Amino acid sequence: MLFDACARTDATPARHDEERFAFLNRSASRYFGQVRELMEDWFSHVPAEAQADLRGALRSDNRQSESAFWELYLHEAYLRSGYSIKIHPELPGLRTHPDFRMVRDDQAFYLEAVSVGQLPAEIAEDRRLDAVHQILASLRVENFALEVSTYQVGPRPLSTRDLRDVLRKWLSGLDPEQVALEAETAIAVGFDRLPEMSWNDDGWSLIFHALPLSEEARGKERSALGVMGPGEATVVDNVSGIRRVLDSKHGKYGILDAPLVIAVLSNTEYPTRDYEIEQALFGISARRPAEIAECPDSMFQEGFWLAKRGWRYSDIPQVVTAAELKPWTVTKTRLRLWQTLEPGVPLNPQPEWLASMMIGAEALPAPASDLPQHFGLESDWPGMVEPDFDIG
Repeated sequence: MLFDACARTDATPARHDEERFAFLNRSASRYFGQVRELMEDWFSHVPAEAQADLRGALRSDNRQSESAFWELYLHEAYLRSGYSIKIHPELPGLRTHPDFRMVRDDQAFYLEAVSVGQLPAEIAEDRRLDAVHQILASLRVENFALEVSTYQVGPRPLSTRDLRDVLRKWLSGLDPEQVALEAETAIAVGFDRLPEMSWNDDGWSLIFHALPLSEEARGKERSALGVMGPGEATVVDNVSGIRRVLDSKHGKYGILDAPLVIAVLSNTEYPTRDYEIEQALFGISARRPAEIAECPDSMFQEGFWLAKRGWRYSDIPQVVTAAELKPWTVTKTRLRLWQTLEPGVPLNPQPEWLASMMIGAEALPAPASDLPQHFGLESDWPGMVEPDFDIG
């Protein structure tokens, strides 16, 4: 089995520093019980000789687990479309293997699953920040909740003993009724209306705001952490990550006897949009992709398929993409099928549950078949709008 066979009694939400698989494995929520059952079912359809490696990856840290779930999803989705699937097929003279070889009728292609992940330094930084959020979530205070905005994450774990003492002393010196009154009558808006405390230590820069609780909620200890703020403004660049994983697969397996299709999972911090995927594939220009090849000088930034010298990488004629795909969103996250516009390049038929992208004045998805029906699930799976957490 993929998950542990045990009695579950903890239905609390995931902790800030808790790995996703660990949360799914221990959650007593009926909502996530449905998710476990689905993943177990899909995992049982994977050939026995491939289960050990996949199980280990799914049970690992968030980065590996997410990539492994992407492979599990693709295996199940294509299997239900009637494909014969070979996992990690052997290639002559190579030690590396694509993830899948797909065959249906007289059509064959290789499928490589990749995930747009963070760089190792970014992952380590996020873990240090998650640890701080978890410590704040476990801090018990009265009358206020805390909002914390992060302006700089230090190079080492934050020492929080002094911080917790200072926060308690600061909050205990505030009058919740007076703070609430001043917030209501202040000219400023947002957090500018609220008491503020800065904390700078060993490369860390944090700003805390005290949010007064309602009269009914005062006088009782509760978690200090309220809303986590966005921190400082940042430049969103999802295009570079998509290009990076696409480029990493071109030429990796040499000349293949069938086309290579790359399936990109982009669960980025800031949601990946269709126009960003289009830019990664076709480049950035004042013109539309079909026109860029005729006017290469109009290109500001080259794309995976289209460069200033013209079309390229026809051996990878199709790219499948998914954004914001989690184990509990499999009936809601619509996958996209992107195809090169290079003239004369043959394209394999792909399943109807993929929304084929129409590249006209803008990139728009064509209608696709019903995902819940494809996976044999109810339209409202997993059966409730929100998880049934125990937050008492």
